[in-house]
Amino acid sequence: MSYDEVKTIALDVFRANFLELQGVAEEVAIGRAEKMTSEFLSRLAAEAPGATANFSDPDVQRTVYAAQREFACSGEEELGQVLIDLLVDRVQQEDRNLRALALNEAILAAPKLTERQRCAIGVVFLLRYARMAVIADASSIIETRFRGALLKLPSIEGLREMDLQHLEYVGVGAVSMGKMSLGELLLWTQTCAFTRGFAEDEMPDALRNFESRDRLVMDSYRDPARFQLAVAADEDVDKLLSTVQEQDVRDAITSVRAIGRLSADEVKSEVLAHTPDAATLIDVWESTSLKKLTLTSVGIALGHTYWRRFGGEEPLSDWL
Repeated sequence: MSYDEVKTIALDVFRANFLELQGVAEEVAIGRAEKMTSEFLSRLAAEAPGATANFSDPDVQRTVYAAQREFACSGEEELGQVLIDLLVDRVQQEDRNLRALALNEAILAAPKLTERQRCAIGVVFLLRYARMAVIADASSIIETRFRGALLKLPSIEGLREMDLQHLEYVGVGAVSMGKMSLGELLLWTQTCAFTRGFAEDEMPDALRNFESRDRLVMDSYRDPARFQLAVAADEDVDKLLSTVQEQDVRDAITSVRAIGRLSADEVKSEVLAHTPDAATLIDVWESTSLKKLTLTSVGIALGHTYWRRFGGEEPLSDWL
């Protein structure tokens, strides 16, 4: 189908199913639906031009209509952007898999949340679920993570415990017993940036004398006279170990992995020193149950739209 045909079908479905309104309300609703549909199809043409064939799927037409209906009623620009992002992903799903189901539910869930609540989901995804798979120093990580993404989100200042209860009710997240402070999260997802490393004399002989040592360790960002493991995050150490056959070298890598690591409070202080305007975001994270929030498949589908918005290239299939 051509894009004109798809647009005609999408708008015909909307007009045939949407509750009839009167006067100005009808004009406003149709105008919003047309605006969102045009923007959605433009994005689809740019990112997945072959996906128009999937409009023959009844489930796709129903999902597009659901997004049109909700935006027609609310008119929230931020919600419209979220729905378009979700639709672009949904229309590309050819099978009725977990991603398709999660995206369907995310399109229904997003309009049930306030902008602040949706952005809270974005914050949780960006901090807890997404990470930069690069080895970089602290200033680069903080600049990219906070100024490049988190601080571009609408503020979540004023987020209350009741907001988090509502997120649970809608089915996008759950407040668990375990909590992770901001510092703990960054230590987990970007370990390379927040370590002082280890000295030459702290390096076991098996690692110091290893023939391919340069692919395992690198100069420390904080002190070129020291060393650190050549991995972006602590979770990557296991991958590094899998590339080494010698057990004594593997043991040596394990023994130095935690040496020189900053404390969670030190990490938090560095973030605030580099980006003082992150203070409100950090305060909300630390003072509410947001630090305990884990996302459901629906929440991950919704949070992923923010990751893509700020340059994340990894597809939703990396999580679902």
